[in-house]
This record gives sequence, structure tokens and C-alpha cells, in this order.
Amino acid sequence: MLTDEKVLETLREIVDPELGVNIVELGFVKEISVQQDRIHIQIVLTVPGCPLANYLLSSVQLAVERIAEGKKVEVELLEEPWTPPWEPSNEQNVSRAPSVGESLASKEEEQSPKLSGGSLRKTF
Repeated sequence: MLTDEKVLETLREIVDPELGVNIVELGFVKEISVQQDRIHIQIVLTVPGCPLANYLLSSVQLAVERIAEGKKVEVELLEEPWTPPWEPSNEQNVSRAPSVGESLASKEEEQSPKLSGGSLRKTF
């Protein structure tokens, strides 16, 4: 059975080519909803008009379709500002912005996507 967590794990494989960090760790994935006949994913990008928007949206669509079990996959780009999981105003944290392969697990709880699976409601 396909779960929100499986979709989230699949999305961890998609790396932003400019930042070198996966889109889940970057906080791009805002909500995942796996329903009987469809999978709906909401994402944000770093800036409006991001030059990698088509690449990232296509990557999400294709990755989730591989595990969709016949469900329709919908990827929605939200028109809201991206909030990085680190504090850009704090020089110490900026120097600790994620490097390739580094986890942002300490901020994961406040940066986790909303998942539709029953009581598993997480917020980034």
C-alpha cells in the first residue's frame, strides 16, 4: 500500500541542482496527500520564476508516477514564499547552510510537510 511516507522518501531522491540538497530537506515539499485514486503534492520553489521550475516539477511528477500504483499524480506549485530551514539573518547559521548530503534533521519537525495519512499531520 502506498503511503505519504513512501512518497516523501521518493521525493528525497530529487536534488536541487543549484543547491545540491534534496527538495524535502530544503523545505520545498509543503503537503502530500495520498488518496484512493490520486496523489496530490504541494511544493514551493526558492523564488517566483525559478529557472529550474519545469525541471523540478517534472522530476517530482516522474518520481511519484513510478510508485503511484495507478493513481493520478498531481503536483501543485504554490505561490507562496519559500522559507529556508535555516536562518539567513544569522551568519553562523548561514555558514551552516546544508552541504551536499548533509541533513537538516534538527529543523525537520518544524519543516515537515503535511501528510494526509490519518494522524500523521506534519507541518514544515
